[in-house]
Amino acid sequence: IIGKPNTGTPLNINVIIAVLMCAFLWQYIYGVSRFDSPYANSENYYQSVNAIYELRKENKQLFESTEKVFYINSSYGPAYIVQFMIPDKEVITDLNLIDLSDDNIIISSEMLSYDLLNDDYEYVQLDENEILYVNGSKNKELLINSGYILNPLE
Repeated sequence: IIGKPNTGTPLNINVIIAVLMCAFLWQYIYGVSRFDSPYANSENYYQSVNAIYELRKENKQLFESTEKVFYINSSYGPAYIVQFMIPDKEVITDLNLIDLSDDNIIISSEMLSYDLLNDDYEYVQLDENEILYVNGSKNKELLINSGYILNPLE
């Protein structure tokens, strides 16, 4: 019986493993190419949050006033970069979780409507794709002292 080939099962375990590996590889490649393609280049990631990074470097006191930062973007990718750039704050991507009575910092890639926020909020256009919304006199004063012009919501 020594040296007799295995003739028991028609499917070899190696074939099953190879098929599963191919399926997992295909799923990974599809996910990256389909969902991450706009941000596959690290330059695109940086450009989507570069003004926030610069603001954080210049004005750390603004981010010390809150434990949460709200980030609103139609794509999910940049939220991870914001979390990387502001590691000591919780970055929340759902505006429904906001408590409008707290002093909040909201970063958005698009103009938010007046219906979502109350009249205490004002905004600063940081660059072409980043808008910072703040409320509370301390946050507004810090931005004004840094040379930013606050705009009321319309």
